[in-house]
Amino acid sequence: MEWQLKVARAEKDEQKQRDVTQRLLLKTGKMEWYKSLKKLYDKEKWPEKTDELLQSQQADKWRYSGLIPSICIEEKRWDELYEYVKSDPSLPTLQHYDSWLKDHYSDELMALYKDELLQYMENNTGRKYYKDACAILQRMKALGGSRVANEILQILKTRYANRPALQDELMKSGLAD
Repeated sequence: MEWQLKVARAEKDEQKQRDVTQRLLLKTGKMEWYKSLKKLYDKEKWPEKTDELLQSQQADKWRYSGLIPSICIEEKRWDELYEYVKSDPSLPTLQHYDSWLKDHYSDELMALYKDELLQYMENNTGRKYYKDACAILQRMKALGGSRVANEILQILKTRYANRPALQDELMKSGLAD
């Protein structure tokens, strides 16, 4: 396909360049092809093309799951990025995208963190998990979610009072008194 693209460029066939670049994007999921494709469109037509690409990826969401959020970030489409994160709000996903969402969806992001972190603590025991939970609480505070982080902290202190290692990690991290 890259040879086809070189030929299309040499022939100055813009439509063929678009077609081949889009196929390369959808085949590889690499943002370099997205940026190349964007250069082949007028600014007025690009938002419509972005909609088309996002819709095609949502239909086949798990093929290149990183492509949807990458496009949303590139185009500053925070609503769609939030919907993507909300559809699978695992702690790693939240941590990966929280810096882009914090200014637009702070309350919603903190609510997702709360649900996921409480579920995480219900399903896991051991110092490693407790340290992870403390790091997430500190991250939430750094993102402006101190109120929700403190709510979670109180829940952890009371619900898991019988987990001395957890209480110890909360103290060590400076989260609890």
